[in-house]
Amino acid sequence: MLSERIVDIVFVHGWGLNSEVWASYIDAACEELPSIKSHNLDLPGYGSLSHLNGSSDLAVLANSCIERAPDNAIWVGWSLGGMVALKAVMMRPNIAAGLQLIATSPRFVSASDWPNGVDLTVFQRFSDALANDYQSTLATFLLLQSGSNNGARALAKQAQRAICAWPSPSPATLQSGIDCLSGADLRREIAASREIANMPTQVIVGELDRVANPQGGQKLAEIMSAELVSLKAGHAPFLTQPTAVLASLKKLISLVENNAK
Repeated sequence: MLSERIVDIVFVHGWGLNSEVWASYIDAACEELPSIKSHNLDLPGYGSLSHLNGSSDLAVLANSCIERAPDNAIWVGWSLGGMVALKAVMMRPNIAAGLQLIATSPRFVSASDWPNGVDLTVFQRFSDALANDYQSTLATFLLLQSGSNNGARALAKQAQRAICAWPSPSPATLQSGIDCLSGADLRREIAASREIANMPTQVIVGELDRVANPQGGQKLAEIMSAELVSLKAGHAPFLTQPTAVLASLKKLISLVENNAK
């Protein structure tokens, strides 16, 4: 049973979008778990921080989040946001008490020693399309994640409207994100980190994910000795299967609280 104390949860969005992608999921989570205090952060160059320059340096992105996050929170990171969360914990261990990493990999791009990534051209094509027509490309992307599920499609349309209420990220910010995804490799850092090894962690993978290789998430769970949650979902399971993702979050909160006793 979850305690009545306030539980701080930091949400970090993925590349190309902004913090509004979490809005409907956070509303549902807060309704079911009144003890949650959410901290929904924009990365530099996105959403409320669209006036700032983006960065290709994962440490810069992580530090930006650290500056706005409370200590001992549970961090929920999606895609690039999961890598940001991992980097933040390794930079400042007491910033997090637990991690939920969604569609995240320690290295997104394939390499000779890492067949569990994707071809960088996938992201480059998406970046070019976003830069050319942000709203239409975003709408298509979110609807593709939803499949034929009417409820998920409604949430996707809601998310698209909320995201596009903010200025679109600049082409330079989008390219900085591509450069970050192409260069970031956290495998050795994670394996060497005691803080990571001792932290309650979940890795959620979408078995139907066409953006991030689900095998990368599976390998991440192995490296971290983390709980692996596999869902029949695409790249954004918190939009398409919010009930299942929330159930996993509740489990993680209980584990974090028991770990703190």
